[in-house]
Amino acid sequence: MRSWVDEKGIRHYSDFFTIPQTPEPEPEPLDSGIPGFSDSLQSPDTQVQSRITNSLGMEFVFIKKGEFLRGSPKGEKGRDKEEKQHTVILIRDYYMQTTEVTQGQWKAVMEGQNPSWFSGCDSCPVEYVSHEDAEIFIRTLNELENVDWYRLPTEAEWEHACRAGSTTRFAYGDCLGDNADYDGNFPSPGCPKGQYPERTAPVAKYPPNAWGLYDMHGNVWEWCSDWYAPYPEEFSLKNPAGPAEGAEKVCRGGGWLNDEKICRSAYRSKRPPSTRSNSVGFRLCLYKNTDAP
Repeated sequence: MRSWVDEKGIRHYSDFFTIPQTPEPEPEPLDSGIPGFSDSLQSPDTQVQSRITNSLGMEFVFIKKGEFLRGSPKGEKGRDKEEKQHTVILIRDYYMQTTEVTQGQWKAVMEGQNPSWFSGCDSCPVEYVSHEDAEIFIRTLNELENVDWYRLPTEAEWEHACRAGSTTRFAYGDCLGDNADYDGNFPSPGCPKGQYPERTAPVAKYPPNAWGLYDMHGNVWEWCSDWYAPYPEEFSLKNPAGPAEGAEKVCRGGGWLNDEKICRSAYRSKRPPSTRSNSVGFRLCLYKNTDAP
């Protein structure tokens, strides 16, 4: 793992980085694209399971390693200055949980406890959990199954999975419409209004993205493993993992109370790791290329 210090004095970590020799041009879509989920699973030299289910019924889908553009192009509606677009290369396949961790799954691991503000819905995402709470859940689940592979996704893994090969504002296109749980009263210019349920929804109520992942936009924000920092300037990265330390952890995806533009694939948010909110939850990620748990 190599590291470097950017112009703001923040140290970043990555398996690899290169410094372009010319100023960054306006980003163009990658010519090679990203293999579709089904294509990657049918590769003759890849012996992996497309889906695995653990002892608690948590389902995970296989995500193929690859290259993608993280961040947003300069002309994207609702773009934030923190979304500087750059190439990310993920060098390891991984699995992503198909849904956010539910209240029922949390209770099964944490001896019946349920911290959720919107309690009483085992199929709804668990929320009102801090980053620290999520890490305790992960440690407990690893101990219960006698493994060490459950973890939070990195920010790069999260966006790669969210986009599912897309380069548009959302996995579904440039408008979110009725495809997620968010405040649909505030669509982006040129987009139709959506609904506003004013609370979390049962997971998998809305359509999945092309790789079989539900609720990557809206419902609840999702904790990532990275400490928050501005994206590095002028870099192409392999397996970025964020800075070694910081004050706030990355959250992604937007929540039930947010405007459409906040739920975009590229939007970044941050919170102190001890923060709890009824719009913040998480989903799990794992490395596993052989047998199901």
